[in-house]
Amino acid sequence: MSCLLRAGIGSEEEVAQDSTPDALENGARFGAYEIDCHADGSLCELGRGAMGVTYRATDTSLQRKVALKIIKIDIAERSADARERFMREARAAASLRHENIATIHQFGMRLETGQYFYAMELLEGETLEDRVRRAGPLDARTTIKIGQQVASALATAEKHGLVHRDLKPSNLMLISPDGETADVRSNDKKLLVKIIDFGLAKAIHAQTDPRSLTHDRFVGTPAFASPEQFTNAPVDVRSDIYSLGATLWFLLTGHMPFSGRTVQEIRDARRLKPLPVEQLKAAHVPPRFVALLLSMLAIEPAARPAGARELNTKLQKILASITDRRRRIRQLPDSFETLLALGHYQYWVLRDYGLAKSTFALVSKMLPGSSEVPKALGLIARREGHWDQSVAYFEQALALDPCNLELLVEAAGTYTMLRQFPAALKLHDRTLDIIPNDPDVMASQASIYQAHGNLQEAAKLLSEVNAQTSFTTLTTKITQLRLERNLGEAIRLLQARQAQLRFASEIDNVVTQLHLVCTQHLNDDTAGAKVSAAQARYMLEPLCKNQPDNAPFVAMLSVPNAVLGKKESALKEAERAIMLLPNIKDRVYGPACEENLALIQTMVGEKSRAISTLTRLLQTPYSSWFYGRLPVTPALLRLDPIWDPLRSDPAFQKLCEEKQP
Repeated sequence: MSCLLRAGIGSEEEVAQDSTPDALENGARFGAYEIDCHADGSLCELGRGAMGVTYRATDTSLQRKVALKIIKIDIAERSADARERFMREARAAASLRHENIATIHQFGMRLETGQYFYAMELLEGETLEDRVRRAGPLDARTTIKIGQQVASALATAEKHGLVHRDLKPSNLMLISPDGETADVRSNDKKLLVKIIDFGLAKAIHAQTDPRSLTHDRFVGTPAFASPEQFTNAPVDVRSDIYSLGATLWFLLTGHMPFSGRTVQEIRDARRLKPLPVEQLKAAHVPPRFVALLLSMLAIEPAARPAGARELNTKLQKILASITDRRRRIRQLPDSFETLLALGHYQYWVLRDYGLAKSTFALVSKMLPGSSEVPKALGLIARREGHWDQSVAYFEQALALDPCNLELLVEAAGTYTMLRQFPAALKLHDRTLDIIPNDPDVMASQASIYQAHGNLQEAAKLLSEVNAQTSFTTLTTKITQLRLERNLGEAIRLLQARQAQLRFASEIDNVVTQLHLVCTQHLNDDTAGAKVSAAQARYMLEPLCKNQPDNAPFVAMLSVPNAVLGKKESALKEAERAIMLLPNIKDRVYGPACEENLALIQTMVGEKSRAISTLTRLLQTPYSSWFYGRLPVTPALLRLDPIWDPLRSDPAFQKLCEEKQP
């Protein structure tokens, strides 16, 4: 049995002032409770902290073992309002009933001393902190399952109007349904986690008073507390989501995101230092899980998942993706897995498509029933411009694995690049049957309606998109606002997004900045656009210096230079991006460099050249950098204000009127 309560920062001083033991009768009695003793006669203490001491005890009335927490006497000496608030919130916490929350059997005040106490379910197991200290970090799949259980419990607390305020690894007990210590490595089906110690729980809508329970001390555990807990700001379930994010980080890495010797050091580290994402990368945490953790640990509550149910949905989707990947890989013998990994390395890293195809052909002969091989061959065929072959490979893969989400998304993307939009919409519908109301899939559907010029249908699918949604989905929303010529709202949304991007990836920051540059430029905010363009250059120049042959970085640098009036530099960079990633080398993204050149030509007044470039692109399948996976279409040319400088030219007008090939 391990501790149910850990001391926080400053615990030594608090222990020295603790008068709790003085309230015990004959050294081991507290009302109807008999404190268990060790062989040497000392009390069986389970833990102690800022609120009080927790003992292993026996309820003599019901003859059951409990964890008895005796609150420090000085809390009972507060004002009548403080005592009433404390009792009200404690009763609410005691009313919680959930399989992942330790049950509080009794809460009350001992009349003789005026001292509060509560008896809770005694759990046999170990805390997650002890588990990580003993056996090392957990894998991503196990950590997600723990996160789901905690999120489910938080959803119940949220429903009752409570926030825990002290969520951390030492307040999460790892047990199994039969009472044995759970072995998360061998049988995660038995995995069960319970939140313990709702002693700092607070009613969400109650007025915040950080002195009400802690006597001018910090409420919670600083290393895992949300930023708002360092101030008098109100807290809600998003505060617990932050703490859960820090907890999951610890489970994955064995480290806290931020640490320090004092509360102020931790607060300063959180405010001044970026999250050490390299810890997650070293632990091989999947990128989608990394992104979710970064959102959970956002400084601003508005940038975090809005509630525990939303968080649980996101965790479920990530777990499903990991489980599906593991299931498909497990079907392959070791030699197949090795060859498969080699083929992907040859394709993604070496860009040696011929060599990768040879490797995948070997795997196909050994394991003809695997969907992994036709999927990989479909990706390669697409890059080589063998579009019909790519479609055939994806359809073959889907026949083998019809519910594979990655396959459905990639196949839909291929049809989109080919402008075969009805086929793409059907695949998106199949995807939504598996993951209903997924915002990314709905955004992909919306982009297809944008390509047709049906902005009304697109708007319906994007109605719930805001600054907190995924970057891809937000980009589709910005396109929608631009096509609607609602540029002011697009700017507001981009600026709201920027305010929440402190811990976003560098690329997300840069691309958001570029969207802002273009939108301000289109909105005739010359001064604002130039300020934003200068900032974008400042962000991009180090990237281009470190990766001089990175075509997307070079292409992106051309945009702020065009806004700043540096025509020759902008054209030179746009043309160099095409040289770095020509169509013949990459049929999917090579044309996107040409699309970028058409934009720069339009911005600097090279109208005839821009129209010539767009004429070629209308006949070319590819994945756009401006419109997601959409290639340019007549409707997009007709609606997008980006191309307004070309509208008076009859040749451009003809492009807008032409039907899709």
